[in-house]
Amino acid sequence: MSVFFWTDKRTFFHELDPRIKILFVMFLFFMIFIINNIFEMIIISVLLFIFFILSDSLLSLKKILFLFLLIGFMTFVLWFFFYKSKSDEKIYFYKNFYYYKGALYYAALFSLRFLNMLLAGLLFLSITSYEDFAYGLLLFGLPYPVAFTVLLSFKLVDSFTTTAFTIVEAQKARGNDISKGSIIKRILSYIPLVVPLILNGVKKAQNLIVALETRGFSPHNKINIKDKYKIRKNDIIFILFIIILITLFNSKILFFKK
Repeated sequence: MSVFFWTDKRTFFHELDPRIKILFVMFLFFMIFIINNIFEMIIISVLLFIFFILSDSLLSLKKILFLFLLIGFMTFVLWFFFYKSKSDEKIYFYKNFYYYKGALYYAALFSLRFLNMLLAGLLFLSITSYEDFAYGLLLFGLPYPVAFTVLLSFKLVDSFTTTAFTIVEAQKARGNDISKGSIIKRILSYIPLVVPLILNGVKKAQNLIVALETRGFSPHNKINIKDKYKIRKNDIIFILFIIILITLFNSKILFFKK
């Protein structure tokens, strides 16, 4: 099981240039960050869901749906009860327990903002391989050691996750099902699994060092990938689509005013 959710598909989004994908996710994060209207935030959520359908990435969303809903609920509760305002009216629901009048709107807005950022990140991971991500950073002019570090980090985390799931499945086959029991029991069951995971990680790191030295790797190496990625018609169409979205946001044609 991969934590990055990417699969090799031939959809419009998957075949975009990695530079366009990086700019796209940066645009999404920027728009989600500056929006302060819950109706516009809901429209962003709908657009993200449409992007998931068009990119055939609903399976990625399904993998973490329970975790996604849990994070959304916990975020809403925290923002609701910790919201304070000197201008809003206090509403008492039991003796000395109260909440502010604008707490509901505030909690809904910020929980949606957080969830939309998670959705945008998940969409990016679903349509972009970590090689394309690293090469996209190179095309933007980042130093090769930085891009290689990003690529290596993604691969190692993916490897650690796969190893962890393998260890869990092996324990289940031996009759030690750590997914059952109370929360405390589950936490205690995971502790013995940490030791083989760490030892496996050390072994992989040693093998990686040997592999890099064997292939003559050096941070000062220079690779030329400019001919590998080219801006095509699909990329230009998508750029025009982003420009139209920015125009609509600025003109407030489709979005509700607060």
